Amino acid sequence: MLLFLKFLHILLRIFVFAKISYLLWVTHYYPTSYNFNELTWWIYFVVFDIWLINNMSNENVKKITDSNND
Repeated sequence: MLLFLKFLHILLRIFVFAKISYLLWVTHYYPTSYNFNELTWWIYFVVFDIWLINNMSNENVKKITDSNND
């Protein structure tokens, strides 16, 4: 199950990267049709993803479980 979730997470990250790249390209070449507001939600999602990965690393989980066993 964990392997499936990691795979799903990687697919989601690839999709978000592709979406942000596309929106950056479109806002650069067609600034009147596509404004920067369409891109901000995706940037917020990437920042949240980075924060989540940093907080949910394996080291943090091990520290919490080790302190509960004492």
